[in-house]
Amino acid sequence: MRRWTMTLAIALAAAAAQAQTTSQSGEKQQDQQSKQTSQQIESSQKQSEKALGDAKDAQKKAADAQKKADKANKDVQDAEKKLSEAQQKQQQEQQKAQAAQQQAQQKSQQAQAQSQQAQQQASQVQQQQAQQAQQKSQAYQKSQAQAAATASSTRSQDEQSVSGTVTSASKDEVALQTADGKPLKLQVNDQTQITVGGRKAEPTDLQEGAQIRASYQGSADSGTATKIDVQRADKASSSGSGGSSK
Repeated sequence: MRRWTMTLAIALAAAAAQAQTTSQSGEKQQDQQSKQTSQQIESSQKQSEKALGDAKDAQKKAADAQKKADKANKDVQDAEKKLSEAQQKQQQEQQKAQAAQQQAQQKSQQAQAQSQQAQQQASQVQQQQAQQAQQKSQAYQKSQAQAAATASSTRSQDEQSVSGTVTSASKDEVALQTADGKPLKLQVNDQTQITVGGRKAEPTDLQEGAQIRASYQGSADSGTATKIDVQRADKASSSGSGGSSK
């Protein structure tokens, strides 16, 4: 009995020692686990703080990017508005240009039509004037021919010839004494042909005493001379000789 009791006591002591050892070992493990847990918590907090900082930075960058995107969108809208206004203005100007071209073409066509009409009218007027001028010319030529024929007929019927001596001469009249001693006054005009020695002369070139032969129309004592030819100028010759002798 006593031996059994001692054995039990020894067993209990051994169990107590083993329990103490186990308790100490558990406390160590618990301390290590607590330390590891603290380290993990601290690491997690640091990672969380870092993640929050990164998130703030990312949010800030996102906000900046959004501002830039908004500004870019506004710039695009302004540019699109300006482009739209420019296109509208270009279309308006193009329409104005087309309208101006159409008006110019219409005016050009009208001007061409008016020019052609004016040319046709001018051509018609010229033709009419030419026809009238031709008719007038033909009528004038006909009247001249008739007048010439009448004058020729009249001259052939009424024209007379006479020879005589000049008694006086002016630009409008030549007086002479015929070969039979009768006085005769002849009117002269632009149609009267006067020659002295075969050269054309004026009535005032006829000198007193000159011998002439005249053709005239009229009566025995007056008429209109058609031709006067100086055959001899005695006084003119004597006057000329006297002048040269001096």
